[in-house]
Amino acid sequence: MQKSAHLVPMRQGGIYWIQLNPVAGHEQSGKRPVLVVSANDFYRVTHMVKVMAISSKERVFPLRVDLPQGLSTVGQVLVDQERSIDPNAPEREAEFIEMVPKPFLMKIAKLNDATHEVR
Repeated sequence: MQKSAHLVPMRQGGIYWIQLNPVAGHEQSGKRPVLVVSANDFYRVTHMVKVMAISSKERVFPLRVDLPQGLSTVGQVLVDQERSIDPNAPEREAEFIEMVPKPFLMKIAKLNDATHEVR
């Protein structure tokens, strides 16, 4: 496995353009914005990040959260579309866009935690 010579340091709370292909089933595909939700230490240790796709198609669903106003990126974070990716694979074509406000990231993290609740 060959690593890209140029590492894109992806930070928690960052929105990045990234190529999500290949995919399977109902996963979001293509080059699209994603929100990095994993901790910065996770990236530093693994060079992987956990991301959630962002969709410009707005729908009413409990696991879709509107991005806050004031960002250049418009759409909804798909909390049900969390996945781990290697952002430095050359085919990912990662590009930084912007950071979300910390209170918004905390809202996403809380909702994501509820999807992993053990009963």
